[in-house]
Amino acid sequence: MKSLLTLVGFSLLFSLTVNLAAAADIKYSSTGFAYMTGGIGEEERAVLKQHQKQFNLHLVFSIGDSEAATNVDVRIFDMNNALIFRLLDASPRLNIRLPADSYSVVATRNGVKQSHHFTLEDNEAKQVILNWKEADSAEALTDKELTTE
Repeated sequence: MKSLLTLVGFSLLFSLTVNLAAAADIKYSSTGFAYMTGGIGEEERAVLKQHQKQFNLHLVFSIGDSEAATNVDVRIFDMNNALIFRLLDASPRLNIRLPADSYSVVATRNGVKQSHHFTLEDNEAKQVILNWKEADSAEALTDKELTTE
């Protein structure tokens, strides 16, 4: 019986530790926007997926056909062209919660900029993929909407 109680206690402690670690991955910008970045390795992708519904903007950074882009400088501007979010050294995936409005994202990797304009509606999630096809290319690939529940 004592070993069963010890096992149950350990399981609860482990579960609490994992949940607190996942919650610690959610950060806040200096302007108060919640965000998470990661996507290198299965563990990071799993944590991002676990919290995905808490965010309405999902940025994905890639190179070529399938290589993950790291070390990305991300800036998001509101419709008045005011800088509202900046993250240096973003990982291949960046999830952020923004109010409904129109925005521009500018992502720079190795001195090459990608930009994309988008609008977030209430109760909508959007994915923006910024792809550096080659080192000297600055063309944004696509923008697709996701549904939220």
